[in-house]
Amino acid sequence: MSDISLSLDQDNELRFNVAIEGSKPGTPKYRLVFEGKNLSYAFSGQQAGQGEVSFQIPSMKNMLKEGTYRANLEVMIDDRYFSPLSFDALFEESVKVTAESVSRPVQKKVGVTASIATAAQPAKKILE
Repeated sequence: MSDISLSLDQDNELRFNVAIEGSKPGTPKYRLVFEGKNLSYAFSGQQAGQGEVSFQIPSMKNMLKEGTYRANLEVMIDDRYFSPLSFDALFEESVKVTAESVSRPVQKKVGVTASIATAAQPAKKILE
């Protein structure tokens, strides 16, 4: 099975078709397990119709980082365990906004100033 993309910051619903064959099938229990390096999360599934199982995956934003995790569909019937499906689940944020500050040096404006240092007295004219 190919990868499944899931939203990291929103609830997800996954549905699978599951066929159970046998002479006396008991009451099945379904689990969907996501596995990382040092962690795993398991979710219980509910019968959604004839041969269909539904899993509600809540927002995992505060529990997982973006990335790919191995997923296994597990079925337990009485004392028997089956793992009929494995796939990679890619968790991504639906919308991501980042901001970065940009600083630019302020260029000083070139200016010229002038002031009077001393004022000269006008010369007196002598009349003859």
